[in-house]
Amino acid sequence: MNKKYRNTRTINLRRKKREKRKKRKKICATIIAMILIVSLGMISKQIYVKNHSCKVLVNNEQTVEEIEQATENLKGKTIRLKGSDIYNKYIEMSKSLKSKNIVLVNENNMLEKLLAMPLASYKNASVLVIDNDNIPDDVKNEVSRINPEEVYIVGNDTSISKTVESQIDSNKKIKRICGKDICQLSKNIAKEMSGYNTVFVASEQDKDKNTLIASVASKLKAPILFSTKEDVKNNRFITKVEKENRYILNEGLFSKEKFNDESLIDIKDFNNSSIKINNKFFTKSNSIIILDSKEQEDILASSMLKRPIVFYKDNITEDEKGYLKNSDFRNIYFESKIPNEFLEKALNIKNNLEPGELKFNKPKAAFFFSHQDDVILFAHSAIMNAVKELGPENVKVVLINRGNGSFVYKRIKSGKLSPKIPSTMTLEEFAKARTNEFDRELDSYGIPDENRTYLDIPDSSTKEHIDELRTDIREFISDGQDYQFFTFSYFKEPQSDHSALGRVFRELYDNQEIDNVYFVNKPKAYEALDKDVKFSTNIKTDEDMQTVRNAMNSYAVYEPENGLYGIGIISVRDMFETLEYNLQNGGYIYGTIPGQKDSN
Repeated sequence: MNKKYRNTRTINLRRKKREKRKKRKKICATIIAMILIVSLGMISKQIYVKNHSCKVLVNNEQTVEEIEQATENLKGKTIRLKGSDIYNKYIEMSKSLKSKNIVLVNENNMLEKLLAMPLASYKNASVLVIDNDNIPDDVKNEVSRINPEEVYIVGNDTSISKTVESQIDSNKKIKRICGKDICQLSKNIAKEMSGYNTVFVASEQDKDKNTLIASVASKLKAPILFSTKEDVKNNRFITKVEKENRYILNEGLFSKEKFNDESLIDIKDFNNSSIKINNKFFTKSNSIIILDSKEQEDILASSMLKRPIVFYKDNITEDEKGYLKNSDFRNIYFESKIPNEFLEKALNIKNNLEPGELKFNKPKAAFFFSHQDDVILFAHSAIMNAVKELGPENVKVVLINRGNGSFVYKRIKSGKLSPKIPSTMTLEEFAKARTNEFDRELDSYGIPDENRTYLDIPDSSTKEHIDELRTDIREFISDGQDYQFFTFSYFKEPQSDHSALGRVFRELYDNQEIDNVYFVNKPKAYEALDKDVKFSTNIKTDEDMQTVRNAMNSYAVYEPENGLYGIGIISVRDMFETLEYNLQNGGYIYGTIPGQKDSN
């Protein structure tokens, strides 16, 4: 088949397919809207729960366990934690659980909230924080959603007044656990958790640092006991546990008679102690939680998830890298206020993306680029090496834009550009000629026709087609094939189509829909990157060098009978001259952009 005709036919089919898909979406949206209108009344009757004169919709979000089961055979999932105020921080965590009971605790008492965490785990309960004498409406709604069998109140009347009890449904079993001081309260909570085989001993003077142990204590259903050095010696809630399962958080409470040497958990260096705790108690975990170490409420609330916590900081330490590599996590719970760069650092470690010479660690490679000459100018050695290492049948190329937006077309129409190119050329013929050059380049690499896709999005309008582009990429990866992706970076990228494309892939990577993507930078942006995130790839043989020269020549060939006018080299002659000068450098590549700000 004539290549010129094939390109026209492919693009036209693509346009028709996109129009049909848009039409189907409109029809589906109308049908769904009608179904929702008809069924809302029926659904509300069935899934609303009445309790204490409140009505709340039963929450259908996935629980922690459901998320982990659903992602067991997938790459994973990124779950962004939210909660606008202290009450909703705990409510959002509660919605991730299948709790049967409730533990209520005063919002301002850090020590009582800490003690409440393992108690709630033991009682299959959610921890909800309230005022001293009132249950806020949002908390009431969550209580009604859970419809608990039992409600536990932690603290005496000073922490939570008796008026709160009157705001709880009288049909519920209510139990208050209190004590004359925090040490006695911790013992009374331990008494409520009969049968425990691990215990953590702490000092109330370390209340901010003690939060480190909340998630572990919840996981192990192990009470936290506040004690003094004298009390430690005769505390039966400690001595009932085997010596090797007694852990102490304050060196001043340590007694060789009561604890093993390895029982001391050092919490002096708060930021780094979390990894030591994770290495000891969370050697393997399907999920991790990324938090800011300064946000004590986030640490306590997320402890209900019973997962290891990693603290956000500018640089990940070697100990943290080692833990993340070995923990085999899939899912990430991520505090929304933390910069995405740290999320990427964790994902890069998980996905074994290390700087240096580019390695092809997937069976297939896919190159997504905006315009016809982008691959030759910025990723020629990457695609050349992909073809050599994986085979041309395992390399796919997706051209995003139509190629109809080049400023060169106006110069052609004026007749001032080149006497060889007819000024009568239509815009459609111009775009088609550019695609002919692109196809000739791909022929040079040996990439088969069936591995080429044309999305045909008009130039300079990619950002208006983000949803459509996202759908196209998801359709591309839905066949179950394992791809290594290459695309444009948005970091310091002035060209709107390039940056929009990069942002879509960044979003898919952050959400773990893809686990291996390399972003191609232009030289100035590449120079601004930290060396720890730079990847490079070079042409390796004289034969490959000649192949790339042939590919480059595709944009200089003048064969009007084949729809080739040398438009590429006329459009960006300076870039092709730079390419000739720098042919050993096949594009500027990095994995993701930790260390760089999202606003760049």
